[in-house]
Amino acid sequence: MAIHSCQLLAFKLFVLLRLSQVLAVVPASPPPPVGNCPADSAGGYLWPATSPGTQMTAPCDSASLRFVSQLNPELRRYCSSNGTWSDVDYTGCTLTQPAVPFLLIWYTLQTNNVSEVTRNGPTLELQESRLLDTISVPYTVVKMAVALLSPYGMSVTFDVALNTTELDKPGMADRLNAALTTLAPSNFSGYSVLPQGQAHVMVIPAVSCQCQQSSGTQIVRLCSGTVMPPCLCVMGLCQCQNIYVGNGVYCTVDFDGDGYPDQPLGSCTSGSNLTYCTKDVCPQVYNPNQNSSDCQSIPGYIGCAYGQDPLWSVFWGNTPYGSVSMQRCPNGPGFATRACRNTGWDSPNLSTCQSFSFGIIATQAMSGFFNSANMPLNTLLQQAKSITRSLLQLSAIPSSPKSSSLLPLDLNLTNSIIKTTIGWLDTSLRSTLNSTDLPTMNILELFNNILHSTNLQGWLQLQQVNFGSQLLLDNAEKFALYLANAQTDNQLQVFGRLNIALGANRVNHTNGKDYTFPQSSANLTNFTTSEILPAQITIPSALISERAQGNTVPVTGILFRNMESVLPLNSSNTSIASMVISAQVMQQEGTSVALQKTPATIKFTFNSSAYNSTSAKYSCVFWQSNSNITSSSFWSMEGLSTIYTTTSDDGMTEVMCKSTHLSSFAILVDVSGTSSSNTNTSKSDIIENEALSVVSYIGCAISILSLAVAVVFFLSLGKSLLTSVNNFIHLNLSISLLISYLIFAVGVETATSSLAGCIFVATLLHYFLLASFCWMLCEGIMLFLLLVVVFSTTAKKWWAFLILGWGLPLPAVVVSVAVRYSEYGIRDSSGNLIAYAVLYIALSCKESSLL
Repeated sequence: MAIHSCQLLAFKLFVLLRLSQVLAVVPASPPPPVGNCPADSAGGYLWPATSPGTQMTAPCDSASLRFVSQLNPELRRYCSSNGTWSDVDYTGCTLTQPAVPFLLIWYTLQTNNVSEVTRNGPTLELQESRLLDTISVPYTVVKMAVALLSPYGMSVTFDVALNTTELDKPGMADRLNAALTTLAPSNFSGYSVLPQGQAHVMVIPAVSCQCQQSSGTQIVRLCSGTVMPPCLCVMGLCQCQNIYVGNGVYCTVDFDGDGYPDQPLGSCTSGSNLTYCTKDVCPQVYNPNQNSSDCQSIPGYIGCAYGQDPLWSVFWGNTPYGSVSMQRCPNGPGFATRACRNTGWDSPNLSTCQSFSFGIIATQAMSGFFNSANMPLNTLLQQAKSITRSLLQLSAIPSSPKSSSLLPLDLNLTNSIIKTTIGWLDTSLRSTLNSTDLPTMNILELFNNILHSTNLQGWLQLQQVNFGSQLLLDNAEKFALYLANAQTDNQLQVFGRLNIALGANRVNHTNGKDYTFPQSSANLTNFTTSEILPAQITIPSALISERAQGNTVPVTGILFRNMESVLPLNSSNTSIASMVISAQVMQQEGTSVALQKTPATIKFTFNSSAYNSTSAKYSCVFWQSNSNITSSSFWSMEGLSTIYTTTSDDGMTEVMCKSTHLSSFAILVDVSGTSSSNTNTSKSDIIENEALSVVSYIGCAISILSLAVAVVFFLSLGKSLLTSVNNFIHLNLSISLLISYLIFAVGVETATSSLAGCIFVATLLHYFLLASFCWMLCEGIMLFLLLVVVFSTTAKKWWAFLILGWGLPLPAVVVSVAVRYSEYGIRDSSGNLIAYAVLYIALSCKESSLL
């Protein structure tokens, strides 16, 4: 028996051992896949089943008609990676005016037949009304909405407007929450409430703060204006923010930000020394010292007087000379400054100001839009469409021309969002994303809005701390290239708006035609009603063919209104007289390219009646920028030549230019008349110069022909040249002059595109011109020897004259080239190559100024 027991024990141990070995080699089964977030009714909206890691959005007014879409028009809800829903985010919504508190109460019900909803709807509403009668807060409106979950399930949402001003009193929220949780779902006869199928949210206009709430109460505080909610509750600490002051639970408005409210809190006790309980003596002027004289007109005041500036509608208090006044930014946090000089007020400085409305978008953008490395491209583009739609509403062109500009940081935020969105759009072209729901037109409309004349002051302020206007120009050019790349055919697309006209095209280079933008005034719908084109650029077909990829190449043109006013100037004596026009031809790397031999033609037409016609100097310029968009950007004349300038009796001036590269162009006017730029040339001067040019070439040709005949004649003398040194000198003088004329006639015009070629031509010209003068010196010496000395043996030494004629110029040229090499191919103020040759003033090897 003992042996049998031992055998049984051994067998059990063997089985356990084998079982453990089997289990050791069996791989662990993978965890079950995470399911979708199920279809769910929450926040007054039926959310569809959603895959994990996805943010869902819905229109605000789909939850309640008391929401408007003034800022970001969406409810948000996130399906987490573990397949569970987050709470509904209402912070993108604002309330209709007048704003009233309201309840959203929803039930998830189950029934045998959802078709009974239509018949029993009034009964449900009546039952809910009777239930609400049991709570302690009166109501005036009850609305019901039904959403079907399945053939046997539905969500019923009640939108209840509350008629009370007592909701912010201590304890009221707790009593209301307790009353809501006692609503008996069983009273819905014929229906049963699904597990956890009852919820509610209370929305209160943000006029006060109440952070310490019971954990079971969901209260959302939203604004009915364009300011952020006054409550700031972090880690249990309650504070009033933005234009509010108070004790963190109750807040009141402090418009000027000095800590003293426009009206004290109603809860303040009489005689309280708390700042938020003391009425501000100057509600519109920042005065923490509460000196009432800051906002009063004082006769004979020594300094800058109290008043409102017309640009930003900010009130500035009395300020002594040499001091700086500080006031709250209009419609936003932070402070603006204004210096008081001995001559009076300086212009206000609002370069660090941003409005509350744009601040909300900036906060949302920082939390997701600008930090979205792991998000799918389609989600990013949807975010971009949503946020650009919000920006469009905030930046809408005002109906009154006297409206204030958008604040500088509002423009900067818009610029940054446009830049990021264009980057995503470019990425979508290289991806397999197939979507027509893109924010493309939002970007175009944003350019139109922020370029409006009412925003000029904001752009000028932004230039003090940021290179915003340069980035604006760069964004527009990149957006145009995106549109051209997105083209599927070679039909010209022109998008005309009030402040921007943009042409994008994939040009077929095989037809050999130049590209002109705009082709006619018909291309500028909405931009101008005039038949006169404000600017026009023609890109040569040679460049298009050179840069073609396949049969087509993306080509763009842009006309800007008001861009000339926001890009900084190089000098106080200059201004931009014309609109800015931009043109680009894309190469494979996606960057614009430089022209080499064939120049582009740009023609501007503008009203010059504001300038002195006798002293004003007009020059073609382009915006010289770099990839970093820094302060080194400036207006430059390099590579540009002004062909002619003509002004009609009605004050309209026409200027034509040639350019060796593509960029953004304009007309710079020097109002002092001291510009070193191209001299203005009329059309009559052009005709005269062309005639002189023809005469010069004819004369040069006759000289070359005559000298060639002379050389042939002297060479026919053969060996007698060495015995008749006089003829030997004539021959060498003719050769030096002949070569000089040939270099001038041929080399000067053919070396225009190469600096090395220009230096080479200038060096040869320098040498042979000096040689001509040296052989003339030999002629003089020979005459002296023949007529004065008569019997000199030196007159027969031909090799001495050879050394003098060809050898003497050589050291001079070698030393000159070695010492001043760079000046043998310099550029003039218009960017044209100039061949430097001694004894000839500015002999040009540039592309002809007559063109």
